[in-house]
Amino acid sequence: NVEKLGLGGMFLTEFFSSHLSDVFRKCQRLKELELFPINNIDTVVEVLCKGLKHSDCKLEVLWINGEYLKILCGHSLSFGRQIARIVKISQNLQKLYLLGNCFSDYETKLLCEE
Repeated sequence: NVEKLGLGGMFLTEFFSSHLSDVFRKCQRLKELELFPINNIDTVVEVLCKGLKHSDCKLEVLWINGEYLKILCGHSLSFGRQIARIVKISQNLQKLYLLGNCFSDYETKLLCEE
């Protein structure tokens, strides 16, 4: 019966993240997700994309906050590319909240193109 879920910090281990896509599939009442991951960035993005593209995923609102944005900005894949990928894959996402100040003009353009 969970409609809103917040996950963050060291809690988002690789083991836990591997089960997150099951949450998207099985918890169809889940409409809003807040992510505050500070480790396993690639794993979290992969699992998020896998879950969002599943036909049973009903997630409408996604928040990505703080430290995660700082890590993405310095990560191998650009912040804009990772967020654009999430937006492109999602079937039901209506609102995306990005909190942080890691937006370059290029990354903003990438996001707007999606």
